[in-house]
Amino acid sequence: MMLNEILTILKADSELSSLLGATVSDTKIYMNKGKAETCISYKHFIISSDGIKAQSKLEINCISPDYGKAESMLNRVKQLLVTIGNKQLNNDILNVALNGGGSLYVEETKQHIIKAYFILTIRERMI
Repeated sequence: MMLNEILTILKADSELSSLLGATVSDTKIYMNKGKAETCISYKHFIISSDGIKAQSKLEINCISPDYGKAESMLNRVKQLLVTIGNKQLNNDILNVALNGGGSLYVEETKQHIIKAYFILTIRERMI
């Protein structure tokens, strides 16, 4: 459920959609690996849970043959997701913080990949 909320935020943003060249039928945001020349791929992992709060890691890969475009994509993702101070992203996602990343160039595909790891603190309701 929490991942769906994050994806909804990313897919609904017109600036990010424009950078990706998204269409109605293809948001250019994919789970696990990129399927387009310019896209975002993501992976999601649960880190911890105590029944009240949970933490998860969201790995985002901004992929493009143009390094500047990949960097702009990541900057927009950060603007959309990272919470400032005590501000929550929504009622269930209490905090989102950037926690590392890096970049690489894949010679075979001529693509730049800028990777970022976000730590999400989530409200849990275990019954």
